[in-house]
Amino acid sequence: MQTPPLDRREAIKHSWLRSTKKRFLSILLIVLGLVLCALGVVLWRHLQKAGDRASEEFAEAITELVEGMMVTENPGRIQDTLEEVIHSSSVITGISVVNTEDTISFSSNPGEVGSKFDLQAEPSCSGCHAGDVLNFPLGHDVTTLADGQSVRRHVHVLRNKAICQTCHDPSVPVLGTLMVDRSLGGNFLLMVQVLGTIVVASLIVLPFTGAFFSKSLDRYIREIDQQDEELTSLYVLVDRLSKTIDVHELRGVIASLLSELLRARRIHLVAARKTDPPFSYYEWREREGALVRQQLDPDAPELEVIYRWLDDPESKPEITNDGKCAWLPVGGVDGPLLLLIARDISPPLPPSRAWFLEVVAGHIAAAYENARLYTLAMTDELTGVFARRHFEYTLPKELARHQDSGASLSLLFFDIDDFKQLNDRHGHPAGDAVLRAVAAAISESVRAMDTVSRYGGEEFAVLLPGTAVSQAVRVAERIRERVAGTRNDAVPNVVTISGGVAASPAHAKTAPDLMKKADQALYKAKQIGKNRIVAAYELEVIPPESD
Repeated sequence: MQTPPLDRREAIKHSWLRSTKKRFLSILLIVLGLVLCALGVVLWRHLQKAGDRASEEFAEAITELVEGMMVTENPGRIQDTLEEVIHSSSVITGISVVNTEDTISFSSNPGEVGSKFDLQAEPSCSGCHAGDVLNFPLGHDVTTLADGQSVRRHVHVLRNKAICQTCHDPSVPVLGTLMVDRSLGGNFLLMVQVLGTIVVASLIVLPFTGAFFSKSLDRYIREIDQQDEELTSLYVLVDRLSKTIDVHELRGVIASLLSELLRARRIHLVAARKTDPPFSYYEWREREGALVRQQLDPDAPELEVIYRWLDDPESKPEITNDGKCAWLPVGGVDGPLLLLIARDISPPLPPSRAWFLEVVAGHIAAAYENARLYTLAMTDELTGVFARRHFEYTLPKELARHQDSGASLSLLFFDIDDFKQLNDRHGHPAGDAVLRAVAAAISESVRAMDTVSRYGGEEFAVLLPGTAVSQAVRVAERIRERVAGTRNDAVPNVVTISGGVAASPAHAKTAPDLMKKADQALYKAKQIGKNRIVAAYELEVIPPESD
């Protein structure tokens, strides 16, 4: 066989090398493509699962917020809140509440409210609903189209909880469905950016590939972490705020929450007042878990910021250039509410995150307004103490909390003696004056942590947390003596009260039983002569608790 010439052999070798190189590059590209495809699938599933978890947590937070607003009988605020959430979020594209009659009750799109939601025609519902039969349980995520945009829809069942059954039929297990639409465009774009960065990095010179890829990937990971952190922060914010309906307690929650969100060592809270001075200044002390009121020096640098905020309630949040200090103004419909000052923020907060503080301020303002409305709804207009509805809401919660800790909870029932005769003899204005005076005497005789309520007519209820029955009897006697020693210009006679005392767990373990024991003790006090205190242990052979 004739040997080919040298140049021909070189040509054959070069051809083989080129062919091998092509095959190697082809295989490498195929492997790289498969790796990229696998990475894309894994990344997409990871983003989808992370988004599904965030949507589920967000839906639970919205559900609790809706329940809280329904308790305050302020459903109109639900619609406003859904619209505010959509305007402040670049991820969530739609929120809807569909009732059991397939009607949209609330929606981030006001035009959809009141319209019918066709379960059979909606593609996202076909997996669970077939005719009138529910094939799969509610509470899942599905990819669908909304307004021509690909979204990930989380379907969350709204169950008829005990807190809802004051208005809804307890026999109905489900009140409706909450649907949260999350845009997939950001996930897809982020995935394309990550994969594109990987391809480009692989084509760069080997010594620089690792560093470039690492920096790029770190940058996108930081973006993912930041988005996740922002969504989680909003969830924590809505969740914590929705569980607090007392204005004074809410201030402490806000200060604590801001300290956690911004990682600030010092938090100061300024509450606007309609009296002189026009504000109260507090410092949040983490160790004590409380806000402590402070006096500002006349030359304190904070005064300039405070008065600027009072003059301009619609001012925006500010972050200092070094990122270690931030001002967060919170305004309401009637003017300024709060000014939050965060200091010693570590790591520093970029000034570009001021928009996030603005979103936080919006949620704080909504929670503050809800707490204010709750206080108005739960306060007796005549006496200024809590109304019966607040007492009935608070007693089971306090009882459960004390049973968990093993502490005693005492209940006092008071009734004004001969109040009907007083009303008939001196008139209703005099009766109202007596009610106000008795309520004031009771309130001034107990601690700030105790709950005073007008239970009905001339009857008052007082909850004493962490108090044994023997201590509660002394408190009741102190109140009785104070009322008897108070002179009222509206009536010439001395006003007296009778009282009944019961405690848990000594006399009862449930709220109805505790109320029954205190009421029986009150009835006995009335029966044996009035103007006296009777404890539940005097009704049966139960020794008083030791202090």
